[in-house]
Amino acid sequence: MKVIAHERDPGLQPERTQLSWQRTALSTFALTVVVLRTGLSSRNALMMAVSVLSAIMALLVVILSYRYRYNVQNLDFRPLAFRKKAVSLTLTFSALTLVMHHFI
Repeated sequence: MKVIAHERDPGLQPERTQLSWQRTALSTFALTVVVLRTGLSSRNALMMAVSVLSAIMALLVVILSYRYRYNVQNLDFRPLAFRKKAVSLTLTFSALTLVMHHFI
């Protein structure tokens, strides 16, 4: 008896995950614009540096979300845990920088 290996059908889960990460990237870009505008108007180098870091992180999130969707069968899930932590850290740092600027 010959066993035929069936490929796993991921269904809609990869698409939902990709859309979720794209929404995260969009919100990161929105926060980046606010931080950059505030940094430029107050000539604050730290805020401009944070906005560049946020923009890079958002771009990486978009690229990796497409990579996740199309390579879900062969993807190593260990870097995904790092990505979640990096995005959370970047967003938190951006928001805190913006809030602290307005308190000072």
